[in-house]
Amino acid sequence: MNYLVKKKIDLYDILDRVSCWCCSNKNLRELKNIYKFLPDYWEKLKMLQSKTDRPMKSSGTVFELEERFKKEIKTGSEDNEI
Repeated sequence: MNYLVKKKIDLYDILDRVSCWCCSNKNLRELKNIYKFLPDYWEKLKMLQSKTDRPMKSSGTVFELEERFKKEIKTGSEDNEI
């Protein structure tokens, strides 16, 4: 969490609810913010995803979400993130 302190990021700004970081109930905004602001946790999510066939969300696996987030960030089609 030193990363957040250095970047002056408050968890309550990037997550709707501060709960288990690997919860599949996280919404897409929260998952994208984990991808953007908590890269170590995103890597852990990818490791967990690699051990199951169950997608993280109905919209896809962590790997599919990562590709989606990369495209959205690249094209600037992000909305509602900090």
